[in-house]
Amino acid sequence: MGAPGGVAAERPARAAVASVRALPRRIEWGPLSVHLLLIAAVLVVGFPLYYAFVISTQSIQEVTAATPTVWPSGHLWANYAEAWTRAKMARLLLNSAVVALAIASGKIAISILSAFAIVYFHFRLKQVVFWMIFITLMLPVPVRIIST
Repeated sequence: MGAPGGVAAERPARAAVASVRALPRRIEWGPLSVHLLLIAAVLVVGFPLYYAFVISTQSIQEVTAATPTVWPSGHLWANYAEAWTRAKMARLLLNSAVVALAIASGKIAISILSAFAIVYFHFRLKQVVFWMIFITLMLPVPVRIIST
């Protein structure tokens, strides 16, 4: 009852597929070189971060030793607790949160008002004003800061 030709008809196709799979794969150097470049970039960026973490786990004597080590030490929690209390980190984090919320609220309020004006009011040079706002949004923040 099966398909015409039965199992014997399928065998040559399987043999052809098996012979294609047996060929050695060529190495594609383009993607390999891109991956190696990206791995090198991750190491260049990641190692200083890792080393900063390692230094944060060491005592003062270990940090100032002549031969630096790249392995974490056992002083992690003591160092972090001392830094939290000495620098008054809770107060600093509260200040940062207040400033971030104030700036975000102010930016949202100004953005809503300017968007409302551009959409609903009809005035000359409306397109110019829109494009000026749009172009300044594409600039990095340090470029947009006006020095005083």
